[in-house]
Amino acid sequence: MNAVATETCVPTADPTAMLNAFVSHIENDHDVALETDETGARYIENAGFRITLAATDAGLRIHLAGPNPNMMVFFKDAIAQHVAEFDEAIAKSLRWTGETSVTGDLPDNFRILTLKRKSSPMPGLVRATVTVEDETMFETDGLHLRLMLPANPGREPIWPSMGANGAPVWPQGEDSLHARYITIRHARPDDRELDLDVVSHGEGLISGWASGAEIGTEIGAMGPVGETVLPEAMDYLLIADQTGLPAVARFLETVSQDATGQVICEADGDLKAYLPETKFSVTAVPSVDFSRDMRAHVAQVLRPGTTGYALFLGEFQDAQALRKTFKGDLGLGKGQQISAAYWRRGEAGFEA
Repeated sequence: MNAVATETCVPTADPTAMLNAFVSHIENDHDVALETDETGARYIENAGFRITLAATDAGLRIHLAGPNPNMMVFFKDAIAQHVAEFDEAIAKSLRWTGETSVTGDLPDNFRILTLKRKSSPMPGLVRATVTVEDETMFETDGLHLRLMLPANPGREPIWPSMGANGAPVWPQGEDSLHARYITIRHARPDDRELDLDVVSHGEGLISGWASGAEIGTEIGAMGPVGETVLPEAMDYLLIADQTGLPAVARFLETVSQDATGQVICEADGDLKAYLPETKFSVTAVPSVDFSRDMRAHVAQVLRPGTTGYALFLGEFQDAQALRKTFKGDLGLGKGQQISAAYWRRGEAGFEA
């Protein structure tokens, strides 16, 4: 039984067209397949959360349900942004049933993190151990936190606040925020500590914060969010550059002890020492020309008919190329593979 449920209706003259646009966006941009229920409504269900979309006489009905309210903020934000692509005024006018957030307050899933210590789990990564006073953060398991800092370094932060449409309102202009999703490598609820492994490439505000901030420095965060368990398979192909490496480590902690597969990750140090022990074959690809060399390694280990699930986490162009490999060479369909872009090479605002 879902602990949280809410819905809204987007007024539109052509709800079917808007429904199709939502479905196309989710399936093509996020590579996630929607199911169809007995009424013809389309839905996604994952980790206990469900999003249902239905064209009605009144407009596009959107129903959200899940075990906790944390993800609802992210869902409502994404929905408002997508509706705004059709009509910004309608996006602002959305109202959700049972809304408990107060307009102008901080989002329910927002916390302040304090840097406690730093270490280097392997070359190229800095581990920022942070503390959080609000113990409710640990009630929700999730892969990432959305970290945020003022886009203008040194400026006093203005954090996002809740809008009447159930989505966060982000500060603009000189008060705008730079936000990036960063993987939670370890969580220690008893100590109220989190280990955040961040690429120490020296580019981007979040990377610079992790590498250079003084102990005691604060940073804003929303979350956690993101699935922490891979779909069940007996053989995997897991690939990542340094931005996705901490997530691969998290995933490997959850696979069956009998599972086998290939891990190909960017690393300039002892990759096996960083990853949990498994039966997987591990290949470390140096950072010098990771994109080219990684693709050559992948071509050598492809096992069509054996690999049951494939994953890539990293740069946008690499993600596009490997999505074609997963679907074409391996013949994997939706739910059997995902190729996610964590950053875009050379694009300001998309660096960590």
